[in-house]
Amino acid sequence: MYYVRSSSTVLRMPNASNRKAAAQEQEKDQGNSAQRRKQLSDASPMNAERLKKLYAAMLKCRLSQEQIRKHLPSHLLCTGLEAMIAGAAIHLKKEDLVAPNAEGDFAQLVQGKTLTEVVDCCKQDVDELQSGTSVAELSIAAGMAFACKQLGKSLITLCVARADHDPDSWRNAVSFCSRRKIPIVFVIAQHSDPEQSNLNLRTQAQKYLLPSQSM
Repeated sequence: MYYVRSSSTVLRMPNASNRKAAAQEQEKDQGNSAQRRKQLSDASPMNAERLKKLYAAMLKCRLSQEQIRKHLPSHLLCTGLEAMIAGAAIHLKKEDLVAPNAEGDFAQLVQGKTLTEVVDCCKQDVDELQSGTSVAELSIAAGMAFACKQLGKSLITLCVARADHDPDSWRNAVSFCSRRKIPIVFVIAQHSDPEQSNLNLRTQAQKYLLPSQSM
């Protein structure tokens, strides 16, 4: 280290070794900042790549409806539920479980199964699973998740169902899984038109401190 003295100021000038160390420290800080920005970007719901995947998943649900109807004319459509299904299933691993119902078929497409695999699976399902009430669908999903936990498998179960007219239709299944800490995700959709439904699902969910969102 050496000094340059002027008439009124003393300037402290770094030597080559200190300049190199300062440059390395600055480069390290820039690398850490870039890494933090990337982590924040990846975690953000507005990440461009994630939005593309979500949009592609929604489009897959919409376009597959016509193809499924060709093979299974009575199969329920997912029109209006594409965003909900895509958002719930986009992070599922291939080995995770999806409850067997009409909405679950589209969730499996988002999960990564081919249209042929989903159609073949639908043909093997009993009719009650395709046209059953949400109470039955939620109970089946809870049973699947419970059995999975009992077998020691660390998998997630997803159940996407439509709301029944009974405001408490979901409560038994949710309570059963909550008490036993079962890894399961219930997504229950209600028709957005209040004239098409006689219950306020959002109010019921908030009463039990469960997350709800208007679509």
